[in-house]
Amino acid sequence: GSPPNAITVAKLAEISSISISFLEWMIAALPIVIILVPLTWLILLWVFPFKKARAIKIPKLKKTSIKQKIFYIVFLATILLWLTTG
Repeated sequence: GSPPNAITVAKLAEISSISISFLEWMIAALPIVIILVPLTWLILLWVFPFKKARAIKIPKLKKTSIKQKIFYIVFLATILLWLTTG
């Protein structure tokens, strides 16, 4: 997703005949993310330990409006189309 990634993919396709879709990029990067996110969390807990957990009240969610449902459908369709292009 970021501009440096897009530039790298474009230059790779320009220099060689290798073409990488966003889905292929995600398949390559996802295992790394799955490992590094929990590892980073553990390191942060080690460096910045918390003393006492606080309980917070989470308000109940309101009923989803029709505008919100339309937004969710359009958002998911956009992501699916973005992942399957290429």
